[in-house]
Amino acid sequence: MWEFFFCLMPSMFLFTIARLFQSKWIYHLVEEGTRQLTLHIWIIICSILKLPHPSVLYGTGDKESKIKLIYKSIALANNIIQNCKALACAPPARWPKADPHLQMFFNFIWPIEDDAQEHCGITFTRDHLLIQDGGIVALDWAVRLKDLNAQAKREHYLGERAPGYHTCTPSIIILIPNALGKITQNLLSLCRLALQQGFYTVVFHRRGHGRCLLTTPRYQEFGDPSDLVQAVLYIKSRHPSSDLFAINEGSGSGLMLSYLGERGSSSHLVAAACISPVFYRQLFFETPCPKLYNEASLFYRKLQMSRYATALSSVMDTEKIFSCRSLQDMEKLMFCSVRLLDTS
Repeated sequence: MWEFFFCLMPSMFLFTIARLFQSKWIYHLVEEGTRQLTLHIWIIICSILKLPHPSVLYGTGDKESKIKLIYKSIALANNIIQNCKALACAPPARWPKADPHLQMFFNFIWPIEDDAQEHCGITFTRDHLLIQDGGIVALDWAVRLKDLNAQAKREHYLGERAPGYHTCTPSIIILIPNALGKITQNLLSLCRLALQQGFYTVVFHRRGHGRCLLTTPRYQEFGDPSDLVQAVLYIKSRHPSSDLFAINEGSGSGLMLSYLGERGSSSHLVAAACISPVFYRQLFFETPCPKLYNEASLFYRKLQMSRYATALSSVMDTEKIFSCRSLQDMEKLMFCSVRLLDTS
């Protein structure tokens, strides 16, 4: 009898656990306890790695926290502030979705550049654009979705006007990656969503970024919009009746904001959006970066330059550049030294 009882114990235990988890309050209690335990372990890991862990992003999302809004007092901005009060409240995302370090890991460290088609089901075709000074930039056009479900969502708009077809010709969205030129999962998700809604989508790659050849012995400085100006003019000349929109993420905002500031009303853009933009550029460069991110960014930047080290050695001190221990010092040697050579 006892042997029979002991044989049934594992099954009875699993049955009891299954019944308990059918109760909502027990399920939420276990879920919240697991989340809090994992959160505290993650905070310890961040402390060991010397990564900042702002407590506001690790909250439960139940309490509202004020966000500083930066805007010019014009009619449009005042109307948005008055009617979109949710902008002044913290987003409801909870940990781990609101964790900036996990977002950085999945967007920058996760390798997706070489298999974008398999990863997100998007087929790209590339145009190379020759710039006036002999440089080359790349324009990757998202032309097709391989996923049948995603294609079905796109065909859902066949009986009605899709968001990308608010005019007689499809609108074009120009996507600008971050300053390192790395394609992230967020950018591919935007491509996918734009294709589903009927937009033409193109990813702009700076010279030397995104497997685009560097044909001139220089890179684009942070926020230098000269190449983007010519790329936008080229896109507009190919699609004169299409409206142009632009979206960038992270440090790519330096390029977009400079372009909008210099071109103004002649920018050919109907609207532009910056995701996690850099508003205070000087503070962005002067603030020390966490060591882990500094080493990762520095390694990626040196990896980009290593391909053209011989050609760049004529205008840059590549030996000093490759021995730099911080991204700020590397940027100074890459761009400030070049300017000194040009003026001498």
